[in-house]
Amino acid sequence: GGGDAARPTKRSKPPNYSQGSAPRTSALVARPSPVTWIELREDAELVNEGLPKLAPLLQYNSDLQQLLSQSQNILYDLNGEQQVTLTHDTEGGMFPEVIEAA
Repeated sequence: GGGDAARPTKRSKPPNYSQGSAPRTSALVARPSPVTWIELREDAELVNEGLPKLAPLLQYNSDLQQLLSQSQNILYDLNGEQQVTLTHDTEGGMFPEVIEAA
């Protein structure tokens, strides 16, 4: 479908950084990855449903809101034509095997 896709903008000319005026790399904030890899037990319900034991876990963080709002589109692009279902477990009780593995 359509939507408001971000479009790159053209610059009339590249920025002219004189010596010492370019952004410093020390200004970049190093943050730990919001993704944690977990391994579910062999007898976990999700594994019995055909999902892999090894899975990425992304815990909600308000800093990620813009990215998460596009997660359905990102997962569709990664999976092609396969249907993707997102389940928001806000209370942490729907998937106890995930909580256990985390």
